[in-house]
Amino acid sequence: MTARIGTNMNVAVESGLGSALTVTGVTKASPGVATSTSHGLSNGDIVRFTVSAGMVELDGQVVRVANVTTDTFELEGLDTSDYSTWSAGSAKEITTWATIANAQSISMPNPAPNKIETTVLTDKQKQYQYGLADAPDGTISGLYDPTDAAIGLIKAASKDNTPLAFRVSWAGGQKTLFNANVAYGSGFDLQQNQAATMSIPFTPIKDVMDYAS
Repeated sequence: MTARIGTNMNVAVESGLGSALTVTGVTKASPGVATSTSHGLSNGDIVRFTVSAGMVELDGQVVRVANVTTDTFELEGLDTSDYSTWSAGSAKEITTWATIANAQSISMPNPAPNKIETTVLTDKQKQYQYGLADAPDGTISGLYDPTDAAIGLIKAASKDNTPLAFRVSWAGGQKTLFNANVAYGSGFDLQQNQAATMSIPFTPIKDVMDYAS
């Protein structure tokens, strides 16, 4: 096992998108495979799905592609076996990224599932089952710099209430990808004789994808 250390790494947000690629099908498999005629993608590209009908579980998912052919690409590491049947939708390649230059920390605690009481009259102690897990709320903290291009993108996404793709590049070469809602304007915290800091809350949408390289 290689530990992931908080040094020599960066957090970036999407800064450019390609044209929408019509997706005519996605297999229910592990991993899923998408069909898109003459898509032009290459292994390692990152896409975000928009689903208009059918496989709603994939709507908003950010994933890396692998094993591309002229008309298909694999959704690397994503198990779609239990998803709904695909009907219609598209995917866009995330073509460029902007690094949050002054980020100092990122936190995304493991989400706790909802605890549902199922106690009945004959029980002698309370009974519970787990329901759906909450989304893993996260926070990025760092030095306040409103001129940072990545911060401008985060502010715009927050204002427009649109999700933004994130890429965490670890020192060991690993990558973490996710799509998230963000909430940040121009807030900062400043104490006497200290550097001004910022805090950016985010909530991931769909699966958080981890890749070894």
